[in-house]
Amino acid sequence: LFNKSQTTLILCPPGLGGSYTIPDGITNIGNDAFGYCCYLASVTIPNTVTNIGSGAFYECFSLKNVTIPNSVIGIGSNAFYQCSSLRRIYFTGNAPAADSSVFSFDYTTAYYLTNASGWSNTFAGIPTAVWNPAPPPTLCISQSSSGVMILSWKGNMVLIYSGSLDFNYPWFRAGDTSP
Repeated sequence: LFNKSQTTLILCPPGLGGSYTIPDGITNIGNDAFGYCCYLASVTIPNTVTNIGSGAFYECFSLKNVTIPNSVIGIGSNAFYQCSSLRRIYFTGNAPAADSSVFSFDYTTAYYLTNASGWSNTFAGIPTAVWNPAPPPTLCISQSSSGVMILSWKGNMVLIYSGSLDFNYPWFRAGDTSP
């Protein structure tokens, strides 16, 4: 699948589908590396990759999930051409160099972190939006005294409680975080 001495991803194995993680140490995803991988749904790109070649994911019709690491400084022409299932692409760093053909015939939005630079309202011909990944919310339920319930949480979460404050009910378990 890849040439370790050149650290360049060079081709898509026949029948590759589902999720694929590019091995650590790869620095470039070569031209047409995953082109026509029709069943590839998700790809994980390591922080060692600095460039994504032209046509690298050309016509990967099933591709839905891609996060571009902050190490990527350039994306080649038509790299994500006609990836018709790709609706969101996430960037963890500054805007890489790219031309308007990168996402041709895609209905994708590029999401970027607020602290990254080089972003505007469009990127490589597609709209952009700020990406604010939030940590998953956590809920803790405890009892300080009979009939007193203490609820505490972290994260952007709304709590709606309906029921008894009696912790002796058989349905209640201390530490239960189910709705």
